Amino acid sequence: MKSVYDLLDKVLCQEPLTKEEIDEVAQSVKDTKPGNDKDLAMLIEILGASGAIEHRKVVEQFLYYPTDPWVSRKALDVLCNSWSLTKEYLNELKMFIRGVEWDNFEEIRLGAISHAGDYLSREYDKELLQLLISVFEDLGKSDHQELLQSVVYRSIALAIGKDWLEIQDSREVEIFLRYKEFDRIDLSVIQQARNM
Repeated sequence: MKSVYDLLDKVLCQEPLTKEEIDEVAQSVKDTKPGNDKDLAMLIEILGASGAIEHRKVVEQFLYYPTDPWVSRKALDVLCNSWSLTKEYLNELKMFIRGVEWDNFEEIRLGAISHAGDYLSREYDKELLQLLISVFEDLGKSDHQELLQSVVYRSIALAIGKDWLEIQDSREVEIFLRYKEFDRIDLSVIQQARNM
């Protein structure tokens, strides 16, 4: 098998992998054991970028991978973004948005919030939208959660139908939240979401 880096570079440059390469990558993912998994996130990303949805079950088993939350984040990204299967993973998405104790740096939570916004820009799910609103408001009661809160804000803005170009920059929102400059944030976004 080519190196993981070569295969990742190939698929990210939109060069198709051969069936043999895809099968080798899938087998490498299956053979991975905790403690011997340094390339696992990249291997999962390769499967996603190659469109190898026939290996969905292989990727799916890594949604819960407490030894390396980044691997779980990559599995979630592949299932929701690369393969557009968000609707089939709404329960997992909601669980990750609420937070799991082993996601120490909130990598999965950030990804889940982002995927929720993308999903809600196309589909209506009242429970998911209410969860985002609740998380946005709860994070406002905590210190040092501005990054997460700004990502939730963006997702809510997408959910109410805002175009990417209409949404305040997440970094800008993060700074305004940090310094409590709420008058510089379009909070009508949250109000509109509450009224949906």
